[in-house]
Amino acid sequence: MNARRTTSLAIFLSVASLAACTSNGNYAYTNHQRNRIAAMDADTAARVRHMILADKQIALRQTVTVNVKEGEAELLGEARNTQERARAQAIAQRTPGVRKVKNLMTLR
Repeated sequence: MNARRTTSLAIFLSVASLAACTSNGNYAYTNHQRNRIAAMDADTAARVRHMILADKQIALRQTVTVNVKEGEAELLGEARNTQERARAQAIAQRTPGVRKVKNLMTLR
């Protein structure tokens, strides 16, 4: 009887864990989890933006826009040269919560 219960429990847990997966292999999120992730991304974007604005070596820092989705930061705006562009990217990369940076800044 005990073995049958253990087997039934194992089968139930296996089916339940498979049901939590979507067809593309990603886990389904609840609304609460989605909202929490969005709030964390907004907080990370604000931290990156603040650090870029604080860096006086980036002359066009006021033009930089930062978007973060699931830990991937996207930098938009203008830089005077490739060094400023690279500096903004380095700032974003070392910010906690950023896993990857997509630098779309243009040169003026």
